[in-house]
Amino acid sequence: MYDKGYADIRIQNHLSGKDIYRKKYLEPFLQKSLKSLINWETFLDIWCGWWTCLEFLDKNVNYYWIDINENFFDFIRNSFPNKKTDLRYWFLSDKIPFEDAFFDFTVCSQVLHTVKNLDDSLKNIFD
Repeated sequence: MYDKGYADIRIQNHLSGKDIYRKKYLEPFLQKSLKSLINWETFLDIWCGWWTCLEFLDKNVNYYWIDINENFFDFIRNSFPNKKTDLRYWFLSDKIPFEDAFFDFTVCSQVLHTVKNLDDSLKNIFD
């Protein structure tokens, strides 16, 4: 399901402006919430596909982005060439590939309803 075709459709939907939920609710909420991150150094975005919080983050924040679909990576790199990004392939069923307490802030939006084992996924996020 999460192949190149999936990524292309999601990216086109995002670019078309038809993703009303994200435009009307999620983006304003995140933009307001992320304004407080100006003194923070590391930010993790879990499985957010084409969507990125990069446009709302201070340019000095190191942005880490993990997803199971690498087909989104080029879109992110091309959309934000001047931002500090670290993009990695990762499943929620695995431990996050970073040291404990590495991140100052983490976003995991519209993801957890897709996982097979919620308890294990949450444990991997919070451990």
